[in-house]
Amino acid sequence: ENLIDIVAFVEIFNEFDGLPFCGGYNTEGPGAEETKKLRLLHENAIDKLKERYPETLVGFDTWQVSVDPEFIPRNIDVLNFHCYFLQFI
Repeated sequence: ENLIDIVAFVEIFNEFDGLPFCGGYNTEGPGAEETKKLRLLHENAIDKLKERYPETLVGFDTWQVSVDPEFIPRNIDVLNFHCYFLQFI
């Protein structure tokens, strides 16, 4: 539909570092070696997306401010942190 020009960026996983195979929410996450393996898999998937859709920015989405930098794919265009706001009335 020629709508790609209105897409800000895409993400492969929503809140990647909170997924069960990445340690889940509110945990310390996997160890250093597993973190590097997960990052490499993520980077490979991002490379494939960029080959197919070079005009589209690819982001990494995290649920926490203190994400392990080793988790973050080195080939992303956007680092996206989900910041939720809850107001009690």
